[in-house]
Amino acid sequence: MPIDDQERARRKLEFEFSRERARGKGILLTKETEALAERYISGEFTKEQFVEAGLKLYLPQIRPH
Repeated sequence: MPIDDQERARRKLEFEFSRERARGKGILLTKETEALAERYISGEFTKEQFVEAGLKLYLPQIRPH
């Protein structure tokens, strides 16, 4: 999905804000998450696809107690 420079900048700002909020809570993002974000920022993913890819990456690791 081609996106323009304004949309790319908006996505980058959105991700950077989210990353800083996570850091403020003591959460550091993995290289895999950063790579998914780059694909979202570049326009390769829609937001829905980005979230879905993240869930597929991490849900198998989350187990209820």
